[in-house]
Amino acid sequence: MPIVEITWWAPSKAFEADKSIINPALDFLKNTDGCNAVYSGFAEEENTYFLFLVWETLQHHQKLMAHPEYPQVTGLVPTIGEGGIKMYHVDFIRDFIPAVSAPSTEILEIALKEGRSKEELFRIITENGVNIEKFLPAEHRPVTLGTTLEDSNKFFGSIGWKSAAFHQEVVQQPHILPEIEKLKEMTIYKLLHVNFVKR
Repeated sequence: MPIVEITWWAPSKAFEADKSIINPALDFLKNTDGCNAVYSGFAEEENTYFLFLVWETLQHHQKLMAHPEYPQVTGLVPTIGEGGIKMYHVDFIRDFIPAVSAPSTEILEIALKEGRSKEELFRIITENGVNIEKFLPAEHRPVTLGTTLEDSNKFFGSIGWKSAAFHQEVVQQPHILPEIEKLKEMTIYKLLHVNFVKR
């Protein structure tokens, strides 16, 4: 599987005023050696911009970051507001393209609570317990999960939904709520929905 760079930031005032100022940067990234795909969009719940960059290998992105004029060479700098940029590289265990291709993509940032293990998390999500996929219509599968290369206790999950509202309907069903509680018991997580567009 390719390595996915998940990057996000609060937009600068210039970016808020003119969303098109990011287009040259997206074109640059799309044409960078080893970048297989660029997905971008704003979160629905907060004023945060996300990039979902699919790299052939981690080394391809590292080569870009080693450029003597990085990060200015990317063209992203004028779009970045207060708080700077946040970035993780994720090794997803299943196909992530259906999730980022959906009308609304759930991005779930997960940190394990003390005493909990990666093996336990993956077993609960992918085999039994939380395994929300068994409750989903085919068009919302697969549920994918991956470990970040930067922190073995940090993970990202993703599901594609027809809308954020439909997601909320699904997880409020009585037979699913106990499964969500199992996830809450072992993790600290943040959930956002992003309307991704492939560049």
